[in-house]
Amino acid sequence: MANIQGGPVKSIFIGLMLLSFNVFADGVEMVENESVFTYNSHLAFYACSYAERQAEKYIEQMGGEVVKIRCTGGLPDSRYVSLRLKFVSYKSTNSADAINSEWINVKLRGNESCEFNKKLIEHLLPQFETRNLLAKEFCDVARGRYLYSFDSLSAAN
Repeated sequence: MANIQGGPVKSIFIGLMLLSFNVFADGVEMVENESVFTYNSHLAFYACSYAERQAEKYIEQMGGEVVKIRCTGGLPDSRYVSLRLKFVSYKSTNSADAINSEWINVKLRGNESCEFNKKLIEHLLPQFETRNLLAKEFCDVARGRYLYSFDSLSAAN
């Protein structure tokens, strides 16, 4: 049997213990996201106030935190709408500085402004850590239905 009083065997043993604790850490780290979402249609037009409200709602429902949303275009002056999004999402980590985490169940559904909302959700999804994604959409520009159901990783409350 090895002597664990001191020396290299003790160092290896302690190192392995610390590594095993770190591997099983269950936490998240904040990720700052910046992106631009632009929607342009020949048939459906939106005001900046609507676009900003939808983006804020989806980011918060996905477990993120809005830092800033800035819109250009939109009704009544333009048929396109462009959102500059700055927000925080969470990614899993084994860092010692990790924040406690939880998976939250998210359901985003509706039938208003179907194509706009579908494209906005699909723009935001890759910026969040998700699992069990179920996406159903039957959109014809402003009409139709969409449903996105998934779990999103978030900081624990």
